[in-house]
Amino acid sequence: ISWNMDMLGGYSHEFLGEVPANGQSSVREPSSPEIGKRLEAFGPDVVLVYGHAQANVYRAIWWCRRNKVPLMTIGDSELLRERTTTTRMAKEIVVRQIFRRYSAFLSVGDRNADFYAYYGAPRDRIFRCPFTIDETTYRAAKANRATLRAEARYTYDIADDAIVALFVGKLSGRKRPVDLIEALAQTKSRKVTALFAGNGEQLEPARAR
Repeated sequence: ISWNMDMLGGYSHEFLGEVPANGQSSVREPSSPEIGKRLEAFGPDVVLVYGHAQANVYRAIWWCRRNKVPLMTIGDSELLRERTTTTRMAKEIVVRQIFRRYSAFLSVGDRNADFYAYYGAPRDRIFRCPFTIDETTYRAAKANRATLRAEARYTYDIADDAIVALFVGKLSGRKRPVDLIEALAQTKSRKVTALFAGNGEQLEPARAR
């Protein structure tokens, strides 16, 4: 992914360690042994970590506990997705222990807040912290909605009175984009159209279907 804006301008920052080959983090990687030393040099008043299932998160938790520095977390986990019995049992033990180390939980939405609370986060330590947006772009789109709508429908040859279902996200097996196509096949109508904004290993199967 390459962004069309400077994501780190104005922020003091440094990168530690390599990104995993498949781009996915896990309890084993990325794992950067130098995190403790870099935190020591920076001297933070508080540390914010993303999620709870990464090796570097555990390193940060350990450093904060040893140095009595408050720790916060942010993520987008929820309780809606089906999980195996083994996974649920492991989470009941591990996640609850991890959450005991956090001083605050930054929630991106109601389902995320419910996830925190389920695993023991006190409600008075959960603070709403929505994902940010580019207000200028969104306000411009709102002001020109009719024009943009007409242009998009013309570009993709969509009837003006058709219902449009927009899929935005990774085309991965977990997000099941082909299910939307299967649903279209059952509508028996040409008045419903789906648009996909994303990429992933399910792109070709979706195209084939």
